[in-house]
Amino acid sequence: MITFNNYNEATKQINWNTLPDVLKRTHTQLMPDAQAGAYAGDTDVKRVVDSYISKLNAALAKQEPVKDEIIETIKEVFPGVPKLVERISDEIALINRYINFHGKNKSRDQVYSLLKAIQKAILEKRVNKTSQYGKEVMQMQDSLLAILKHDVKSYDITIDAKNLKKYKSIVTSVAPMSSIQLLKRYVSLQNKAAIVDKATRLRDAIHKNMNASDKYYSYLVIAGRNLNSYIEISKTDKNETLRPFSDVELKGLGFVVPIISAVAASATGAAVHALTTHHLKKKKNGLGSVAEPNPDKPTTGVMSIDDIHNSEFKTIGLTGDLLALIGDACKPTSIMFSGKGGSGKSTEAYRLAEFCNCKGDKVLVVAAEEYNTPTLQNLLVRLKLNINKNTFHWVKDINQVNPADYDWIMLDSKDSCGFTHSDQFEAFKQKYHKQSFILTSKATKDGRFKGDGGWQNVVDTLVNCEATQEGLFAEAGGEKNRWGGKGRIKIK
Repeated sequence: MITFNNYNEATKQINWNTLPDVLKRTHTQLMPDAQAGAYAGDTDVKRVVDSYISKLNAALAKQEPVKDEIIETIKEVFPGVPKLVERISDEIALINRYINFHGKNKSRDQVYSLLKAIQKAILEKRVNKTSQYGKEVMQMQDSLLAILKHDVKSYDITIDAKNLKKYKSIVTSVAPMSSIQLLKRYVSLQNKAAIVDKATRLRDAIHKNMNASDKYYSYLVIAGRNLNSYIEISKTDKNETLRPFSDVELKGLGFVVPIISAVAASATGAAVHALTTHHLKKKKNGLGSVAEPNPDKPTTGVMSIDDIHNSEFKTIGLTGDLLALIGDACKPTSIMFSGKGGSGKSTEAYRLAEFCNCKGDKVLVVAAEEYNTPTLQNLLVRLKLNINKNTFHWVKDINQVNPADYDWIMLDSKDSCGFTHSDQFEAFKQKYHKQSFILTSKATKDGRFKGDGGWQNVVDTLVNCEATQEGLFAEAGGEKNRWGGKGRIKIK
């Protein structure tokens, strides 16, 4: 029998990983303070410790379910102990992102990205004047806006000590339930094949964290059973997929639908148009409303089925090899050709630019490296472009002209034009949201486009170009093509 007096000796052999999280946290967070004198000097602490030890003995002797209510009692005495929640609120998630800026040097794009996330949450009413931490979110927004008034490339971020302490106490006041995290992992794997290692790790984690008092215990049992089945069948059938929750199970598992939605939103989040920079109007009584939208600015909203059926789109009208390669693309769009030197990426990019110019579109080529060089001259002589000299222009620097004066902007290459990170291009594309873009990209040793993985999200089509013994080839559809093309064509 464990008592307060023999606690250290009696608990030496306990495998805490086999016990509920609430007991593990109490052991590590409460007992050191209690043994340091709080137990003898505070009747509330003594009451909580005695209750904890009683439940610990019951769990060890009989595996009696341990109530999560103990965490609430502990919280009354030790406010630093987090409350277990099914979902971390959007407000707290934004505050957590903000305090992670403290003491660090952040680029303008990084600061702007957080500001957009805050404004998007307000627009979508996930944060409002009645929110628990609405005041803090507004403070953060104002701080970020003040930072961005200084037109520099990066900022040394420092949050004053008083606000930093307040924000940290908010973030540490909650913690996600382990069962929720495990079920989210399960949802992300369901219907997938060739995930035996991940499935095995998840199954073991579920078994280790099983707690009969958890409100989602029965669904952890279902997930564990399905994982076991998948692992066994995969030994003989490599195409086996992890079984999803059934409709009946979903009806009983009320939180799973939001989880699935969150997973889907996470996967497609990069495709959502970001908000343009603007200051939200303040009201005396809270966050206030957003300035009236500009009809010339990109926006998101709710569409009915009639709206979708009646929508009109501008197709480029591609034909021949370009149609097979890219698909029936609509404007505005962004298409990137990548490849090593001599792979034909610039040739194919110019072919697309030539086609669009012949359709009456005005084209601007930003040739940062080759502008006014023999290399560019020789390329154009070889290509023999059939273009309108009045509507097809070259510049060395994008800042020399107004990009809004053109229908298509070709960046040859994105790397030499200064777009080294996908966030930079995303911001530029949002600024000139009516324009379409053709990009060429240098390639790494393994043939993939140079740069971060975000490029795959900010363009609609990726075209890989390569030089082989049979000639130069361009191929699309393998990694990303919104327009459906899956062709492989020979570059002429």
